[in-house]
Amino acid sequence: MDWLTVVSDGTERRIPITPGLSVRDMLVKARLPVRSACRGNGACGLCLVQVEAGLVNERTRSERLVLSPEQRELNIRLACQLLPEGDLRVRIINPAEESNWREIPPAHLRCMPSQLASESDWGEAEDWLLILEQLTSVSLRGT
Repeated sequence: MDWLTVVSDGTERRIPITPGLSVRDMLVKARLPVRSACRGNGACGLCLVQVEAGLVNERTRSERLVLSPEQRELNIRLACQLLPEGDLRVRIINPAEESNWREIPPAHLRCMPSQLASESDWGEAEDWLLILEQLTSVSLRGT
């Protein structure tokens, strides 16, 4: 079995390589996500990792367009475009920040989106939007 060794924030973790999955997908599956905004198509350039050892696929067109010559020289790759060809060791350059989004207990929500049946429920919808705005720091009500 081949292993992906991940170095991030001073810690090291080994996860089994799943053939056919990108490093980004394996990191997400192992709950070690890197920052990304394009769902793994190579467009955002955020899922940066540095290959420290191991064999990998050639740089993709997206990587040639997104990564600077300096990044390429330092063996920095986009995790979403990186496919291991055996044991691999990478360092996460741009880790994703921890999110509280998935950790909100339902009891703390005054209503769920499925409960918003009509415009007469706008008071509850307003509460729901306020909660989302507080969590994401994004205005959803156009105010």
